[in-house]
Amino acid sequence: MQGKGSQWFMLMLAVFMAAALISCGSKNKKPTVKMVESSDIYTDAGMKLLNEGQYEDAEREFSWVLRKNPKDPKAAIGRAIARIHQAQNDDALGDLKNGCKHAKISDDKVFCRVAGIRIHSQDKRDKRWFLKTKEAFDAAIKIDPQNSEAYYYMGLACRDNLSFDEAARMFRQVIAIGGRLARDAEEQLFQTQTIQKVMAVTKTGRKIVLVEHITRADCAAIIMEEIKLEKILTGQPQAAEGKSKHPEKTAAAKDIEGQPYQIHIESVLRLGVKGLEKYPDGSFRPEEIVNRATYAVVMEDVLGRLAGNTERQKSFEGTPSPFQDVKPDHASYEAVMTVTTRGIMGMKNPIASLFSPLSSLSGVEALLIAHKLKEDLNID
Repeated sequence: MQGKGSQWFMLMLAVFMAAALISCGSKNKKPTVKMVESSDIYTDAGMKLLNEGQYEDAEREFSWVLRKNPKDPKAAIGRAIARIHQAQNDDALGDLKNGCKHAKISDDKVFCRVAGIRIHSQDKRDKRWFLKTKEAFDAAIKIDPQNSEAYYYMGLACRDNLSFDEAARMFRQVIAIGGRLARDAEEQLFQTQTIQKVMAVTKTGRKIVLVEHITRADCAAIIMEEIKLEKILTGQPQAAEGKSKHPEKTAAAKDIEGQPYQIHIESVLRLGVKGLEKYPDGSFRPEEIVNRATYAVVMEDVLGRLAGNTERQKSFEGTPSPFQDVKPDHASYEAVMTVTTRGIMGMKNPIASLFSPLSSLSGVEALLIAHKLKEDLNID
């Protein structure tokens, strides 16, 4: 037992001495890897948040990197994009300038140009915004002709500029290249083609077609510009867009003075279009969102006027409602039935038999309905 104990003691002593020698040697040796926290981690996190549309969080990540390295081009450019989407326009332009100044490698230079497309198309204070986006796009594809992001964001800019054919071409190019934005490009191409089908006649219509939720002002403009209700009823041409026929007259409603569609609002008020009357307090509330029930009332009134009021003589009283959410006692029931039986408007959800009276309409939907009304009455 004593021999075994002695062997065990000698083994442990040897292990201890070896460990001590290694420890002493390591004190004089520099580490092979410098243990620092890489800023790339935060830059990559910022880019991921940017792609997800979480702009405030993305700005935080990029700001952390720039505190450590103010000359980091990717972080500065990324923060510029995050800031433009938070309406921090001047700060975004400053970050873009700073980031592009320090962009030395091709990837960073392309990122700078793509960011330029995104930022200038968001910041439309400069009338040359579209020219600037085009210059940024040309510079990006000169470096990388197959950069899908350049084509994608230029497509959005073209659509904002009402250049729908060019927008569609850009989105098709993204789809051909493939990658992360291909599916988004397919959706954007579908939306662009839908807009093209609307065939908006006027510049006003081409602006409204991009609106996500139409307002009472938009509705007035559609009636006067696209349907040309006043011109048809009176035989008098509509005034030039944005110019009032009666500049000397007091505004027909107390809150429309200087409104972009003031002339159109004055016209619908003068004609007394149902669904777009003044409120009891004398206001028109031009920015108020129009729902489907109200739009049905407006379209029924326009239809009745242009068809010689024959549609108003029809009554759906006593008829069962085909809708789960618009019963015969609904205030807009007659109007909804009139426009749906004529095929001018349809159900929002046919499977559930829902008209969705309180849902808003996009500019595309509103213009498609207006055009169906014109087709129904054979109006050019």
